Amino acid sequence: MKIGIIGTNFVSDAMVEASLLVNEFELTVVCSRNIDNAKAFAEKHNIANYTDNHEDFLDYDLDAVYIAVPNVLHKDLTIYFLNNKIPVFCEKPMASNYDEVKEMIDASVQNNTLLMEGIVPIYTDAIQVIKDNLSEIGQVRSAIMAMNQYSSRYDAYREGQVLNAFKPELSNGSTMDIGLYPLSVSIALFGKPESISASAFLLSSKVDGKGTIVLHYCDKDIIVTHSKISNQVLIPEIQGEDGVIQMSHVSLLNEVSITKNKAEKEVLYSDFETPSMYFEFKALAKALKAKNIEAFPGAHQLSLDIHEVLTEARRQTNVVYPADKK
Repeated sequence: MKIGIIGTNFVSDAMVEASLLVNEFELTVVCSRNIDNAKAFAEKHNIANYTDNHEDFLDYDLDAVYIAVPNVLHKDLTIYFLNNKIPVFCEKPMASNYDEVKEMIDASVQNNTLLMEGIVPIYTDAIQVIKDNLSEIGQVRSAIMAMNQYSSRYDAYREGQVLNAFKPELSNGSTMDIGLYPLSVSIALFGKPESISASAFLLSSKVDGKGTIVLHYCDKDIIVTHSKISNQVLIPEIQGEDGVIQMSHVSLLNEVSITKNKAEKEVLYSDFETPSMYFEFKALAKALKAKNIEAFPGAHQLSLDIHEVLTEARRQTNVVYPADKK
C-alpha cells in the first residue's frame, strides 16, 4: 500500500520507523512547504519522491496520506484528500476544535473514505488489557491520569522566543498536545463524561502551559493533569473499590499493573521494545484492507467525544484560537 507523508518533523520520523515494521506500506512521496526539508527527509528515509505541493500527491495513486503538520492545517488538508477519495491518517489533535472535527468526519462518511486520528495509546494492546481487567478492581471511584512533560521548546520560550509549540495561531498549547493523551485514554475507558471542570495556567502567548480537567461521572471523577512546563514522577492510576490499575506512561502504555486489595502488585502487560506508532499502523493496514471508514468501530465517535471535551476545556480556561472564530 502506497503512502504519502505530509510533514517532516520528528513525529514523521517515528511514523517511518513504525510503518516499516508493518511490512505492508511503501513510502512513496513526502511533502513539506520547504522543498529542502522535503528533499532531506526523502533522502534520509530512501523515499523516491518529494514535493512542496500536496496537490502533487494526486499523481501517485496513493492508498493513504499521513498528515503531521501544524494543527491549524489539519482540517483543510484532510478534507482535500477525503474529497479525492484518498484515506487519511491525521496526527492528533485531529483539528483545532469540535466543529472542525465534525466537518472532517462528515467528509469521511460522505466520501466513504477512511479517516483515522493518530492517538498512540488508544491503539495499543495495553488499552484492551486495561479494559479487560477493570472489573478486577471493582467499582471505579477515581483516577489520576497525569502527563506532565517539560517541553524541549520551553527553554527558548523562557528566553523570549515563542516557537510553534506555544503559538495560538497554530492551535497549540498543553491541553491540545499533552492533555489530549490522558484525556483520550480516560474517555476510551469510561466514555464521555457528564460534565467537566477545567483550569489552566496561561502563558503570555495566550496558550496554556499547564492545566487540569476533571471529568465528572455519576459514580466517579477522573482527574486529567497535563503540563508542557514541568515534569512528573507521578504514575497514572485507576482506583477501584477492590484494587488499583497503574500505567507506566499514559501516552505510551508500555506497562500496566494491578494491585488488588491485600495482594501483591502484578504486571499485566509489558512492552518497552515495540515502537510507539506500530499499533496505529497495524490498525491502519487492517482498516485499509477492509475498506472501512474508521480505524475501529466507534473511532469517529471517540474522536468527537474527545474534541468536544477539549473544546469545552479551552472555553472554560479562555484559550482561544483564530480557528475558533471562523
